[in-house]
Amino acid sequence: MHYYGQTYENGSSTTYYFAANAALLSAIIYEEQKQNKEAIEWYKKCLALRNHEYQNSIDQKAEAGLNRLNAK
Repeated sequence: MHYYGQTYENGSSTTYYFAANAALLSAIIYEEQKQNKEAIEWYKKCLALRNHEYQNSIDQKAEAGLNRLNAK
C-alpha cells in the first residue's frame, strides 16, 4: 500500500496511467479487506485524475467499485 500511495502522489500530475491505476488497486485492496471508507476514498481519488492513458477503462472499474459499495 505504501508504494501505491507513493505512485499516486508522484504521478498524479502526469498523463500516464500509473497514478490512477495505483489508486484503483488501493481501493480494490481496501474493499477486499472490508475497509469501505478507505476504498470509497481511493475510488474517488482514481476518478478525480483526468486526461491519462486508459482513462475509460480505469474509470469504469472505479465506478463499478463505488456502485458495489453504494457510494455514488
